[in-house]
Amino acid sequence: MEPCIVFFTIFLFTRNLSAEEQKKDHSMFDCNGIVENQTQCLQALDRLSNDALWKEFLPLQVHLFFDQEFALFSTKSWWEKAQRILEIGSGKGHFLHRLYAKAPEKEFLGIDIHRESVCAARENFSTNHLRFAEKDGEHFFESLENGFDLIVLRMTLQHMKNPEVVLENAYRYLRPEGRLLIIDSYDPMRECSYKTPYLDEAIAKLHCKNKEIGKGNRHISFALQKSLMDEELSPYYEIESTNLTYDGEREDSSDDLMIRSEQSGRDYLLYNLLFFQLLKKVWKIEIDFEAAYEEASYFSQNVDSWMRSGKHYLILKKASRHPPS
Repeated sequence: MEPCIVFFTIFLFTRNLSAEEQKKDHSMFDCNGIVENQTQCLQALDRLSNDALWKEFLPLQVHLFFDQEFALFSTKSWWEKAQRILEIGSGKGHFLHRLYAKAPEKEFLGIDIHRESVCAARENFSTNHLRFAEKDGEHFFESLENGFDLIVLRMTLQHMKNPEVVLENAYRYLRPEGRLLIIDSYDPMRECSYKTPYLDEAIAKLHCKNKEIGKGNRHISFALQKSLMDEELSPYYEIESTNLTYDGEREDSSDDLMIRSEQSGRDYLLYNLLFFQLLKKVWKIEIDFEAAYEEASYFSQNVDSWMRSGKHYLILKKASRHPPS
């Protein structure tokens, strides 16, 4: 077998999951261990289909930031008391599965509009306390009303045609005192210990491309936060925690969604390579791969490197007053 033939290795990334669960949850692209070989790695990446790229990218996206995201609420008393959790836009179930592994005594439901994703989540992760259903987050389902203590919208709102409708539905699905956790893209938040001009340019091109086609609003959660601060959505929710100010600056007191090379250098390199390849194949964005590879590999080669993700988080509490009908 030639060294640049693609195969997938298993990365054991959490003590909370069994070996079999880890195998289902995280299949990592490794190019037969040649990721550090630029020429062979880029050749192998180019052979991956779009489906294969997404299959590798999405679980890695969860893996890289899960611990920091979980830390946003893991010590909160309301999390300890929560019994039923809903994720809207759960995809193939990777994030909800990681969350379930932290609290298997709780009940989890993931809903997604795409049948293929729901089927994959069911096949890989379903248990008595972790279920998945094919449902549209923009449609209201009476069977879910007043049924959940926590609702998660992770990297989902930016893909919704009517995000305000999703928030209204979530309000009705939440029990009194329930929380809504939103994690979504906000590119101005991204910071790195060294300059990343190729990644910066690629993200800017992606943002422009999304605006052209009218989908993928990578600033939607910040716009919703401003609506809450301006009291347009205040009948529904109260802001409990966020990492952005009203002007879109990072809150000095906020918890950082940060990764460091010492712990995540190789994973971050893989994440970037898959991201660049998706931009090329799915969004048809021109990428200088050799330069992009050099830039991304710097992070893994320098243990002092760090990166603060371009993510905005909002923890909202269901308002006690009733919104207008």
